[in-house]
Amino acid sequence: LENNVNNIDEIVCLYAIRFLNRKLLAYIAKSRNKDENNVHSGNDNDEPDSLETASKRNDNEILQKNTKTNHGGICQPLVLEHGTLFAMSHFCKPAAGAPWNFDHPKEKSVLERNELRDLFTEDRWKILHDEISYDGDHGRTLVNFVAQRL
Repeated sequence: LENNVNNIDEIVCLYAIRFLNRKLLAYIAKSRNKDENNVHSGNDNDEPDSLETASKRNDNEILQKNTKTNHGGICQPLVLEHGTLFAMSHFCKPAAGAPWNFDHPKEKSVLERNELRDLFTEDRWKILHDEISYDGDHGRTLVNFVAQRL
């Protein structure tokens, strides 16, 4: 991993909590960098508006329509610097389609084997590490995942 990370001057913890939050993972994975157009049309393909289209629309309307939180508030698009690292270790099925044969955590709180790889797409992120390990007490599988923002 050290060979893949260059010139890191600052580390910011984005997410550190015990329970799986897929909405938050998607929010982080779909982050933008400063060089990207930060106005979104809200279309299903998740592509930014052209500058011409964006200038014709009301920015507040776009944000309100497309970034509502569960409690009705507005959530601004996340902007992450080029080179930002995302790292996570979480319970994960050992292979695609594999069963989860443990009582804890419940299967709905367990990642599918390639769920993080699929979420952190290659057009926005470079995957630096994606391996399965085992916890020390029950033999449950965990994914150890690191991606760097392009």
